Amino acid sequence: MSTPSKILDKIENIIPHFERRKSQRLLAEFIWDLIKNGGVGIAEAPTGIGKTLAYLIPTLLIAKTSKKPIIISTNTINLQHQLIHKDIPALKNLINAEVKVALGRTNYLCLSKLYSFISRKKPSLLSPKNLQLFTQLTEHPTGEKSDITKKLDEPTWDRICSSSYSCLKSKCPYFKRCFFYKARRNLESADIIIANHHIILSDINMESGILPEYNTIIFDEAHNLEKNATLYFTKTISSNLLNLVSKLSIDNPDNPLKALEVSSSTLNLISTFAIKHSTELSIIFSSLNNMIPDSGEKYLKNTHILHPHLKTIIQSTAEFLSVIDKTQEEWNGTQAEGEITDIINRLQEASATAEEILHPSRDEETIIWLKKLPNQVHINSTPAKPDKVLAEKLYPRLKTMILLSATLSIGGDFTYIKSTFGLDNPKTAVFENEFDYQKQCKLLVVKDAPDPRSTKFTLSLSNSIIEAARGLKSHGGMIILFTSHSMLNKTYELSYPILNGMGYTVLKQGETDRFEMLARFKLEESILFGTNSFWEGIDVKGNRLSIVFITKLPFDVPDSAIEKARYDMFKESGRNGFIEYSLPKAVLKFKQGFGRLIRSKTDMGLIITTDSRILTKFYGRFFIKSLPKVRVEVVHEKEISSSVSNFFSHAT
Repeated sequence: MSTPSKILDKIENIIPHFERRKSQRLLAEFIWDLIKNGGVGIAEAPTGIGKTLAYLIPTLLIAKTSKKPIIISTNTINLQHQLIHKDIPALKNLINAEVKVALGRTNYLCLSKLYSFISRKKPSLLSPKNLQLFTQLTEHPTGEKSDITKKLDEPTWDRICSSSYSCLKSKCPYFKRCFFYKARRNLESADIIIANHHIILSDINMESGILPEYNTIIFDEAHNLEKNATLYFTKTISSNLLNLVSKLSIDNPDNPLKALEVSSSTLNLISTFAIKHSTELSIIFSSLNNMIPDSGEKYLKNTHILHPHLKTIIQSTAEFLSVIDKTQEEWNGTQAEGEITDIINRLQEASATAEEILHPSRDEETIIWLKKLPNQVHINSTPAKPDKVLAEKLYPRLKTMILLSATLSIGGDFTYIKSTFGLDNPKTAVFENEFDYQKQCKLLVVKDAPDPRSTKFTLSLSNSIIEAARGLKSHGGMIILFTSHSMLNKTYELSYPILNGMGYTVLKQGETDRFEMLARFKLEESILFGTNSFWEGIDVKGNRLSIVFITKLPFDVPDSAIEKARYDMFKESGRNGFIEYSLPKAVLKFKQGFGRLIRSKTDMGLIITTDSRILTKFYGRFFIKSLPKVRVEVVHEKEISSSVSNFFSHAT
């Protein structure tokens, strides 16, 4: 019988320059044991141990004989591409398992919506080219967005893509041809399904998702799972309901009932209540908009101020839905049924959310908050932690769940992750890579930088970046990691002229596509200014990336509604929100930033930080302890250039 070790032995003989790595084999055995015997596992696997092959090999071996598919879930498209186009094909000749990719529902064309769109649009509004395109789409082989949106704009796609709200399931006249259900049936024959965290979380939240029944899941990039769960388990009542309800106004040219032979009395009746409901919603959201500060979010510790609004939403929605229900004989089974079903389901969901906020469950702590967007206002209900929702909707279906990432522990302690996901007794392991961090890198701390909260900090930071760039010249590139767009922009403006004058290609997040920026960074001697998305998911080997400059310790500023609420909850329960929540998150993010630097045994590089709190505050030791054993050098701003130059002179 094949085992992970035997497969790795074969790979050594097949793939040129493949390195035998002890930690890779240990991780493969860890995964193998958990999938075979069941249980929950948390594994921290840093860069350089060959993590993806370590979990793919045991997964592929076991999946072939498993009655249910095994799910591998990632956070980023980059990792999905690596799995699908590089790692799995490399194993194809050794382990032959059926691997398929799951896409989210909105990635599929809805034939019912498409035919309805064509039939309602006046020929004069559709150019011959577009009319031909829409007609061709009715015979499209897969209905996948990636093929279609090359020819269609995003707003049009939104009108014709599949949605659980409008789906009539087997009642739909196009059910047998439905692209979404075809894709769902296709996944049933898979041994392994590659998905992402979004799909997993949205799938467990709906009655008929795309995934078939499964009982084993591996979450790679699991450090992002909490953020994704917070997003997906948030329930929202949106002012977009106004647009939805106004669709059924008699004056709306897109009213789906107008294309039917509906009596004028029915049209007028529904329109009257649509206008009434829209008016009431407009008053509510206008009032809420005035309550929200310029920051765009407001945490409602006391929700009583919402109660009259919520009661109005529930009552008004019930009246409107009652009218629609009484007229269903005139639209049931027609081309308009899907659109009206969409309106009904969304209104029912909003009303149910209003009820939950009015009458919260005692078993689950929720955060009620308001959000202001350019043309929208949201009432949101978010679980304080995702553990209870996962315990209710995901964990009961699983025999095995494995969380994998390079950053899950703080000095080998998994307390924060276990608490976040409500895991009592998981099997845990930390795997070490074989990099010589003492030799390959060093942490420089700028001792005389002002406190990051000082108004003088940005100017000092700019000077430090310029000094680092001066010392780095001809030794590679630098990524500068920020915790806010505001500071990034100010620092960029101050330092760009000098950096550009030195001959560097200076890149700033937001000026172009992220992938295009990284492609340029790898080709030219560059300095890249980036925020959140650049703290992870970047793989630049060699001297193209020689310095990672961490401007500040990455604490989340508790100005978002959810952060404020979570802090309050810790305080009210007599616990320390900084130690138990803010600090662990910051340390894990710091580790992510550090992980961008050394990607192979031959890489050399520096981590530089201008946040001296890493030395002066009691919590600084947690950041240093979370890193591999690296040399630490404390320098003054004027010494940065010479320290950088000396490091790389001795490295070559």
